[in-house]
Amino acid sequence: MNTLPSWITFLESLSQITMNVDKSSTQNNFSNENKGENILVQDVLTQNQQSDFNLNSNYPSLAQAIYNTLLQEQYIDAQGFITSKLDPRIDFELNFYNDKELQKTNFNKDQQEQMQYQIKKKLVFSKISYPIRFFVQSQLQFNYSNNQGQIIQTPSPQVSIFFQILKNGIFIKKTFEGVLASFSDDQTNLKISGQTSFVKLDSFKEFIDFYQLHRLFINSILR
Repeated sequence: MNTLPSWITFLESLSQITMNVDKSSTQNNFSNENKGENILVQDVLTQNQQSDFNLNSNYPSLAQAIYNTLLQEQYIDAQGFITSKLDPRIDFELNFYNDKELQKTNFNKDQQEQMQYQIKKKLVFSKISYPIRFFVQSQLQFNYSNNQGQIIQTPSPQVSIFFQILKNGIFIKKTFEGVLASFSDDQTNLKISGQTSFVKLDSFKEFIDFYQLHRLFINSILR
């Protein structure tokens, strides 16, 4: 499993996952899933108790012997939670027998196999994994070549866009109908804010023509 990205935080004391979605979250650089798709796996552990291993009423010390052996073999920690040592995919056999009342010969083959099965089953089901599947995609798309009139596509009713010319040009100062436009002193930066419905192709026609005429290098930051 990969380390959580910076925009996802797990609060262990509260058993809570918080997400602060930002631009980096749309890059999906911590998951191998499809674009925009993310899968988190939340492991929920239940505490194993000694009484969980009362597998044969004829042997009162059996539960303690099994629990102590699980501790010694590090299948569970001091609090009774399962560790990473157990692999459900491989055969499991716990040697909890001793030279006293719990000798292996006290149990027939079927009883031995059933006890091993019950022990493994209890350990496996003390850890439950919950996959959480969600999508993170940018809500803002900018397409200045769109001839249908809408170069900004977003479900948000408000939009704020920052344009920057990196070299070989400046913006032409003009009034954009229905939106607030502000220019830097050197006219290489332009910020446009307002209702998305007003941010149409016609509003930017002069800007786009200017862009195409001079082949400016523009860094568009959509937010």
